[in-house]
Amino acid sequence: MLAYIILESSILRWFADYRDIEGWDDTAQNWLIVAAVVSVLGAGLMFFIKWFKKKRAGVIKLEAWSRGETLLLILVGLLPIFVALLATWYISRDYPNIIGVGGLFKGVMVSWLLYVLLMFVGHALSPWRHELL
Repeated sequence: MLAYIILESSILRWFADYRDIEGWDDTAQNWLIVAAVVSVLGAGLMFFIKWFKKKRAGVIKLEAWSRGETLLLILVGLLPIFVALLATWYISRDYPNIIGVGGLFKGVMVSWLLYVLLMFVGHALSPWRHELL
């Protein structure tokens, strides 16, 4: 109960621009979940793309990626996350009315931070760790 009160009062309020509408907290919570799911799916997609490109290379020299190529892959992954969140925000009626444009960009920032964290942790735990660290 206490954790929910803290969560509702601080994090969810930060995402919702218009809190005078009934059910704003559920919408803000759903927006936070959408941001997390999109970032996890984006990280998974980028790891799959890297794995696929490495398997298609055929030559060991082409399978090894430089740090710059890996960082470029991570940066390229930010665009699909933004597009997915923008499309989700735009399609829903509640997100523009409750979350607003400010909440959209806050959700994008949280999603990007989670995505970058997942990519760095994923690379650190994978056999590809020498390509980033």
